[in-house]
Amino acid sequence: MRITAEGYSYAYMVRGFAPIHALDSVTIRDMLPGEIVCIMGPNGAGKSTLAGLVGGYLDGPSSGVLLVDDAPDTASNSIRRLFIPQKPQEGVLPQLTVLENLVFRRKALKHTNWHRAAGKAERQRVLALLNETGFEFLNSKLDLPPEALSGGQQQVLNVLSAIYAEPDLLVLDEPTSKLDEANRIRVAQLVLVAAKTKRAIVFCATHDGEMAERLSDRICTLDRGRLVRTRRVRSVDAKRFVGDVRVVATRSDLPHDVAAVSDDWWAPAKNKLFGPDYVEGDDSRGGYLAGRRLSREQRTHREVNGVLALLHPSPTDRILDIPCGWGRHTLPLQGRNLNAAGGDLAFEFLMQGTRLGT
Repeated sequence: MRITAEGYSYAYMVRGFAPIHALDSVTIRDMLPGEIVCIMGPNGAGKSTLAGLVGGYLDGPSSGVLLVDDAPDTASNSIRRLFIPQKPQEGVLPQLTVLENLVFRRKALKHTNWHRAAGKAERQRVLALLNETGFEFLNSKLDLPPEALSGGQQQVLNVLSAIYAEPDLLVLDEPTSKLDEANRIRVAQLVLVAAKTKRAIVFCATHDGEMAERLSDRICTLDRGRLVRTRRVRSVDAKRFVGDVRVVATRSDLPHDVAAVSDDWWAPAKNKLFGPDYVEGDDSRGGYLAGRRLSREQRTHREVNGVLALLHPSPTDRILDIPCGWGRHTLPLQGRNLNAAGGDLAFEFLMQGTRLGT
């Protein structure tokens, strides 16, 4: 099977204004089972519009057609295609539980009767998928409504439901944009499963250039609605590595556990945060640091040493979710050849980390 998006043009109509042309005769040829095609380009280039058209999410194009083995995709020559939108809340059904959201796309694509209550066998298949893919955190949330999940977790739910549905063509619009580093890598691993194990064609609009390079077989670049470049990254069956995750610490347990390494490391007692003497504004005036006469630089050194003493990380481990000004820890840990990543990279913290990284 070969799929071609042939001659796609599209204009958004706004009452009282001239048409806004988003795409101009874009063609993506001969996408094969197991292939990952990433669409890149600046904001406003037409990536999401093209993804919505190829995925059947937007109304028909001003011109263009989806071809399956050189014949138009019609009721008699139809493929199972599935679109996952950029905004997580647009991909979930709020009236269904998490489990039902995971299942309904599979039922719809296979044209089987839909019953809201998933049977015991269906639940076991879903649990097996969650455990195999590293998303066990959803196990305890299967009977909750999707509003019980964060926006990033809802995005994970959308991608998981697409994997479970096993479409012929999976279209993703910015699948990693709402995710932290660990789930970004895990979702990329899910995309690999969809393409390389389930043999779906994956069509992915993304701003994530690093992940596109690691993940894709072909990268197509749009600019102002036109296809300006197509580049073959690797052959469809070539091996690739999108990253690995060993979560060695979490925001809730690290302060308590590292405090046990040394009472003088983070807090004056073994507790969940900074100890009984901590007050808000600690770093600037009158708090624990001032009382103990520790500068930020001294505390950062103690924290980094505590992380190393507690976790014994190797260069192949990825350290995530270190709390309390993560930017102060990232570069010192990287300076010791460790794979550290996270958020909260305030400029002042980044500059501190740069000074401490040697």
